[in-house]
Amino acid sequence: MDDHASVIAVLENAWFGAGSGAEFAPPTRERLAGFGTLQAIEADKILDEGEEAIEMGTLFSGRLAQSTLFSVRGPVTILSIEPGDIFGSSAALGQTKVQSRVAATEACEVPVIDGARLSAARKEDRALTAITLLMAS
Repeated sequence: MDDHASVIAVLENAWFGAGSGAEFAPPTRERLAGFGTLQAIEADKILDEGEEAIEMGTLFSGRLAQSTLFSVRGPVTILSIEPGDIFGSSAALGQTKVQSRVAATEACEVPVIDGARLSAARKEDRALTAITLLMAS
């Protein structure tokens, strides 16, 4: 399966695309998938709090942990990201900095979506804007 077909498969099975009542039309899904590439990630950091927000993703397989840094306690895991879940929504919303750390706790496959291309496309495509806001909520 190529990157494009893999990204489409993930988007179809994500919580916001599978029977949620918020499904998006095939042309919008195709366009969104065109901004993505499938990446294999070993257990490691993907995004770090405070770095430039340039990409977002939907977990295909594996598990991620989202954490935030507390001055008194250090990093604290605030969310486990399971297959079909979104991470890195800061990039889709045009925010300049990542708001929390995301790290793979095991090997993962992740369609990563280019935030700059998605942000630019949102200005021209209302359906893409709507689904992006849903994904980020």
